[in-house]
Amino acid sequence: MPAVKGIKFEKDTKGRAKSVTIDLKQHGNDRLLEDYLDNIAADANEKEPRYNFRDVINKIKKKRGIKE
Repeated sequence: MPAVKGIKFEKDTKGRAKSVTIDLKQHGNDRLLEDYLDNIAADANEKEPRYNFRDVINKIKKKRGIKE
């Protein structure tokens, strides 16, 4: 992989990429970086339960005594 200014890869003893350090002053506002991190967060939560938006709103309204 070609070197990119502001990005450093750490490798394990077998030469495999183990971690990456990103200079946020250079790449912190990068839209692709933000999208990548969002995908990591979504993947981490993929086994969490899903709820229908309308059901959640109705449950909150019911709990607060709000009638439609």
